[in-house]
Amino acid sequence: MRITDASDYAQGVEDLSRGWWLQNRKRADETPLIYERFVRKTGLYHCYVLRRAREYANSCNTAGIDPNDFEDARLCLHVGLRDLTAVVTNDIDMQRPLSATVGILNAMADIARHTPLQVWDTVGFLSTLLPSLVL
Repeated sequence: MRITDASDYAQGVEDLSRGWWLQNRKRADETPLIYERFVRKTGLYHCYVLRRAREYANSCNTAGIDPNDFEDARLCLHVGLRDLTAVVTNDIDMQRPLSATVGILNAMADIARHTPLQVWDTVGFLSTLLPSLVL
């Protein structure tokens, strides 16, 4: 699969989610609602995996693969695309693909694909949070 624009990422995420669902569906309720929930909960994980794989493929530098990518990807499984939540990290290699994913999703014409997810470093998070804490 070639990934050149936002719709390619969306299709890639859909394909990866569908494949994972087909592997696990015998253990789950197969209703469309449950499938949609599954896609929302695994979507960020698949976006992260696709983006990092593309970055590595473009750099052709397998020696520079971050061994922390597995943990970063697994963290994404705890963050739903429709959840009002945030990822706060100073790991630039995690911020970049997540921020790009949020930007692409929120730029899509299909509002159903938009996400309230925020990605911050600790300084940005604190500067956003602190003014609301001052009485």
